[in-house]
Amino acid sequence: MPSTLRSAAAALFLSAALLVTGCTNEPPAYYSGSTTAGPVPLEAAQRAERFRTAGGEEAIQGVDSAGEAEGVPRVVVWSKDTESDAEHFEKFKPALIAFLKEKEGLKSPKGYLLDMYGGDGTLLHRLDARQSMP
Repeated sequence: MPSTLRSAAAALFLSAALLVTGCTNEPPAYYSGSTTAGPVPLEAAQRAERFRTAGGEEAIQGVDSAGEAEGVPRVVVWSKDTESDAEHFEKFKPALIAFLKEKEGLKSPKGYLLDMYGGDGTLLHRLDARQSMP
């Protein structure tokens, strides 16, 4: 078998294997695929102001919890920080979700999805917390 034909056969086999196993480079359906964010919408900025007034982090510039994906709320957060480590994020998210549930009426019996964007618009954190909340 000539090498070009062998290469084509190998590529075809690999493509078929990926298709059968469901492996893909595509983001999960419940995310827009975007890893950057635009300007903070006015309503999200107002919600962030209420969050900060209630004792939330000063760096939070926007909070949007109006969206929904796959039957759960999709929370989007804009921060003026350009970096956020996992430890900081783990401490931040319970305070945010408690605020949204207690003060903003967020209903999330099946969990939620959370994207956090930095001051330069880049994605800092992407969390799928479905089924993880009471």
